[in-house]
Amino acid sequence: KEKEKYYSGHIDYLVIQDKLRYELLKKENNLKNDIKTFLISVSPAYEDVKAENIYQRFGIPLNKTLIIHSGSVADWSGMDIILSLIKESRGHDVHFVIHSHKELSSSDPYKTAIDDLIRDGYPVSIHNHPFVDYAMYCGFLKGFHIGLAFYVSAAQRNPHLGKNLTNIGLASGKFSTYMMVGLPAIVNLEESFSDLFKKYKFGGILMDNDNFFSIVKRIKEEFYTYSTESKRMYNEVLNPEESVQTFFKDLFKS
Repeated sequence: KEKEKYYSGHIDYLVIQDKLRYELLKKENNLKNDIKTFLISVSPAYEDVKAENIYQRFGIPLNKTLIIHSGSVADWSGMDIILSLIKESRGHDVHFVIHSHKELSSSDPYKTAIDDLIRDGYPVSIHNHPFVDYAMYCGFLKGFHIGLAFYVSAAQRNPHLGKNLTNIGLASGKFSTYMMVGLPAIVNLEESFSDLFKKYKFGGILMDNDNFFSIVKRIKEEFYTYSTESKRMYNEVLNPEESVQTFFKDLFKS
């Protein structure tokens, strides 16, 4: 960190994900005011894909609202929250799918917990291997009604994760990918997403587990509106095409 602070005093360009992270980094590293700063979110280029039939893939009843957690299966990615929600899901017309970006071993505690829930008849399936084709992955996500983007500060276990997760904002590639395919998202970090949610009704913010299923019901009933808002947010805030081109034009000009 001391090296980072030192070299931060000698830079001409700064590329960072959003204004929140910029303000925090500026304060923490005592950045100069005249640094040329570019806000480029962690977000994929646009992919025009067809939604996969998730009901058919996993044999899910057609009356179920489809909810996906995609990415890392870990404590910091909110797996403990998600497992508790699955345990509370009886009586609700929902089905969860847990997709891991890397194959989980049979000894992984979360893999074991998910397998136990499946065996006990809870509405959850697991997709335990990565996609090698990005367009196929996007089509897979597009087949759901709701995506989960949960982050839990694990600062006591890993000092590199704490503030980065609490202020994830537009550094969440998972959230950005959901928005790109028009998949409404439920997030759990009010600090990072509240201002965005005021302008773009991309889904919902989970304040506590008690209101999760009411958020799900609201999104499902007005899915088209929330999906359209998600796409609008991607186009106006997240699409990297313009911001990346602007950065390189300015860099090469100098």
